[in-house]
Parts: sequence; C-alpha cells; structure tokens
Amino acid sequence: VHELAKHNKGIKLLLTSIRDVNIKRKKYVENCDRLCDLLTIEGLAHLSTNVRVTTPTGLHYDGLSTFSAEDICVISIMRSGDILLNSVIKAAPGINVGKVLIQRDENTVEKTPKLYYSKIPACITECKRVIIVDPMLATGGSVLCCLDGLVQQLGVDQKKICFFNIVSCPEGIKALLDKYRYVKIITCEIDEGLN
Repeated sequence: VHELAKHNKGIKLLLTSIRDVNIKRKKYVENCDRLCDLLTIEGLAHLSTNVRVTTPTGLHYDGLSTFSAEDICVISIMRSGDILLNSVIKAAPGINVGKVLIQRDENTVEKTPKLYYSKIPACITECKRVIIVDPMLATGGSVLCCLDGLVQQLGVDQKKICFFNIVSCPEGIKALLDKYRYVKIITCEIDEGLN
C-alpha cells in the first residue's frame, strides 16, 4: 500500500481543498481533476523500472520508464471510476480500456456487490500491468467483486494488478489484502476509518 499524501505536498494541498466544506463546486471539480492527474502520474511511476537514457548533451541520465500503453490495461469500476479513467487515458494514450458496473444488491440483507456489466479487453491476460480505478476504497466490496472476475474467472495474475484510488480506509484495505495480498494499492490518502 502506497499512501501518496505522506510524501507529496501537492496531493495533500489538493486533498485539503476538496475536503473543505466551504469549497465551491467549480473549484472542487478543477481540483479533483488535478488530483486524479497527479495520482495517475504517481501511480504509473510506482509501476516503472529504472532506466538510463542519453541526454541531448550526450550525458547519461538515470531515471524511470514505465511500460508502453499497449502493455497496460485499465479497468474502470463504473461510474465513479471514469473520473480516474480519463486521467489514465490522458497519461497513457492507446492504453487498453475495460469497464465493469458493480452495484450493491439491495435485495440482500448484506447488500452484497453484484456485477451487472463487464467489458474487458481480450488481451488482458497478456498485459504486463492491469490498473483498476475507482475513487474510493471503503468496504472493498466493489473492487473485490472486480478482482474475483479478473483473477478467478479470467486468470489474471494478481501480482500484475494495481488499484488506484483517491481515498482508502483501513477496513477496505484489510478486506482487499486478506483475499488478494499481492495486489498493489496506490492511494492518495488513508482515512482513520470507514464513515
């Protein structure tokens, strides 16, 4: 689990803004978009490898490189995940895109998550990385339902999967990692608890 706000003041600044009860709607939307862009770039950096490049002056630079867009698949948990999906597509044009619609089944006492729609690229098992996007990790129900489909039904290696979200809570993190311990979580901030 990587909590970005601990080390990135830009993310902390934007989180402070969007959590302020007095923020105006226009500013909220602008800052949410900025936050999604920063989360995406930081998340992709966490999926990168070390590389040495030659600069225009002929010197060497030790930096980072990520996979090509064609080697990554992003899955949006609709509809809220689409705000992060837009940032991922902007950062990695040509990325493989899938979508799932998961909602609570109001006919059950537990309000268990239920998969209503799934459109996953056929190449997903060959992709080097799979990114799931959804702004919140609360109980973990939706992302676990998504992961069950990817890992158990399609055979995606959980070590390839990374979950990008803006806010997580300890209960959701525990539920996710209890079942899928190798999935990497990139979150802007972890709240004290589910509320």
